[in-house]
Amino acid sequence: MTDAPAATRFPPRQRALHWLTFGLVAITYLLIELREDAPRGSALRTNLLQSHVLVGLAILVLVWPRIWHKLRLGSPPITPPLQRWQTQLSALTHFALYAFLLVQPILGVLTIWMTGRGLPIFLTGLEIPSPFAGNHDWHEWFEDVHKQLGNVFYWVIGLHIAAALYHHFLRRDDSLTRLL
Repeated sequence: MTDAPAATRFPPRQRALHWLTFGLVAITYLLIELREDAPRGSALRTNLLQSHVLVGLAILVLVWPRIWHKLRLGSPPITPPLQRWQTQLSALTHFALYAFLLVQPILGVLTIWMTGRGLPIFLTGLEIPSPFAGNHDWHEWFEDVHKQLGNVFYWVIGLHIAAALYHHFLRRDDSLTRLL
């Protein structure tokens, strides 16, 4: 009996979840940047923020099956193999990305709930009530951490993209093509 050849690509579901998450993260950043340019108190500004929240919640929902697939299936090997330090740096970067995908939406929810208001469910007029009475100081703290972490992750996401391009164009391995 011979061993089955190792997969050279991620399974279709993992690839779809990766690219969908990528798109949603890009949209959350776009929405919050556009919000900064919208007039304070305007319906546009409110809609941009609510859309940002909705997309952030979608990311929080999608990260769980991503983690489950990652733990269950792992990753196909990179050809040619990476040096040990590259594998370790990759693992650290991926851990940081997954942590961000979990923590950032939770911080966003806590930021809203700390106002005492419910979490709006976009376009329904419904909301998930806040379990907190509202605390301005905690709201400000969660909002600040959420913003600062968002700024840090511009760099982590940039590193991830730069590494993918390095592997594809300079190292010429199959890191990127495993996800296509």
